[in-house]
Amino acid sequence: MENGIPPARAFVSTPPVSASARPAAGGWRDGVPAALLLLAGLAGLGAAWLVPGNDNGQYLVIAAPGASRGQVLNMIVHAHGSLAAEGRLGNVALARPDGGSGNAFARRLRAAGAWVAMPAPQQGGCLEFLTRVDRSQ
Repeated sequence: MENGIPPARAFVSTPPVSASARPAAGGWRDGVPAALLLLAGLAGLGAAWLVPGNDNGQYLVIAAPGASRGQVLNMIVHAHGSLAAEGRLGNVALARPDGGSGNAFARRLRAAGAWVAMPAPQQGGCLEFLTRVDRSQ
């Protein structure tokens, strides 16, 4: 032992591990539990969002992609409703029925061409992009 360094033969080497003894490299099965957990979480979030809570009298209206604000407003008027808020996208709006049942209003909106007509969740989250319509004029 010179200078406090052990001789090279003092190191023990391990024999090489054969390919059959190695654990399998990560396959698609390794991701199954994570994918199932992700799907369960997304299903729970979707169900919580779609379950109607307090009925605030407003309906989320989503028309076909590319529909103009005018087309969406025409759908709302033909369904006997009024505009409550506009979205940044021309095909998204919040509407209020002028009277009668909300379910009938949603059916009339879909008959007028809306892809989605459902009770609007409370303002917030993804709907923060909506701008209120000023009715003071």
